[in-house]
Amino acid sequence: TSTGGGYNFVGLSPGDYEVRVDAASVPVGYAPTTTGGNSQSFTIASGDGPITTADFGYVAPATVGDYIWHDLNADGIDNDGPASTQGLGGITVELRDGATVVDSDVTAADGSYSLTAGPGTYDVVVDPSTVPAGYGPTTPASVSITLISNETNDDIDVGYATTASIGDTIFDDLNGDGVQQSGEPGLSGVTVELSDGFSNDTVTT
Repeated sequence: TSTGGGYNFVGLSPGDYEVRVDAASVPVGYAPTTTGGNSQSFTIASGDGPITTADFGYVAPATVGDYIWHDLNADGIDNDGPASTQGLGGITVELRDGATVVDSDVTAADGSYSLTAGPGTYDVVVDPSTVPAGYGPTTPASVSITLISNETNDDIDVGYATTASIGDTIFDDLNGDGVQQSGEPGLSGVTVELSDGFSNDTVTT
């Protein structure tokens, strides 16, 4: 076949013919999709025009994946260092067609995973029961994708982050040394604000 997959047998006398594709010459991983598989039969009579329906279709599985990572700054962007240090291992990722799980994988120590399926529309879904306790998603944990034959999609990252807390005591520093010591009481009714540069949270002691 040519670069575009074309082929043509010319000068054929009337008769019965079988067009066969040499399966050994088809790229590895491809399977036939057209009726007849690797062969089709035709009859040519005198006066017939060119037969242009002898097409053979082939399809190869597609792969989708990338990383599940610890999103240190919880910005939803994979910019927290190499996967070898920030990947989250042991998390199950599924490729679903509706409610049907087509393929699944458990992330390696670096957070990497890979899923395989034929062409179609699927959802890449992280199994929340396998995510470490205390971690919440910073990106969508379910992503809809459409795969085509022989595609490799290595862009489906999912980030997770934990929450933290800040707090202690507002106290009457009796000796003024900046350290709360035994006998130095707390001060109630004091308003404390927490700002992230965009919004404020307020608590009162």
